[in-house]
Amino acid sequence: MADQSGDDAELLEPDPESPSPPRARRSKRPVDDEDRPRSRRHRHEEDEDDDEDDDRPRRRAMKFDADGEEITPDHTTWAMMAHLGVLIGWMVLGVLAFLPPMIIWINYSRKSAFVVRHARESLNHFLSLLLWYFLALGVAAGVGFAVYGLFDSTPGGFISGYVVALVAYAALGISSLVFNILASVAAAKGNEYRYPLTIRFIG
Repeated sequence: MADQSGDDAELLEPDPESPSPPRARRSKRPVDDEDRPRSRRHRHEEDEDDDEDDDRPRRRAMKFDADGEEITPDHTTWAMMAHLGVLIGWMVLGVLAFLPPMIIWINYSRKSAFVVRHARESLNHFLSLLLWYFLALGVAAGVGFAVYGLFDSTPGGFISGYVVALVAYAALGISSLVFNILASVAAAKGNEYRYPLTIRFIG
């Protein structure tokens, strides 16, 4: 039995001189460009292309008013300045704050109807605000004289008139500031704006 098992072992050992069986060749699948790993240089070139696309100037969307006139960035800037000019003019020029919108109106009278409309609206609001200030001053004076006549008190009449004038001026000033900011934003966006509580002295 031992000799038989030894013979079997010798039969199972491979002969080194015998040729090995041919190995099956692995089929190479064609690699698509999407499957092939990209090199660092390739990725860098793609990033540069994306940056060039981002830096490329985009085409500006054109905007037109109701009359079909094109509204350019220059028009929106000066229309906005027609409103901000009055706001700044109150602090610098006082009652001469109407000069900035008037100068803009004259300068753009033949260039842009959009700018002219905003400058004219700003002037009308300024004139209306002056009117409301004088009316508030008259009401305050009337209240002061009424209190003085009823109570025969000079300090009482003066204080009451002063308080009425202060409240009226504060209300007019805050409302005018809010309306002025809204008008400036509308002009910057290329939209029309009409001030509330404004008399159109200039048509």
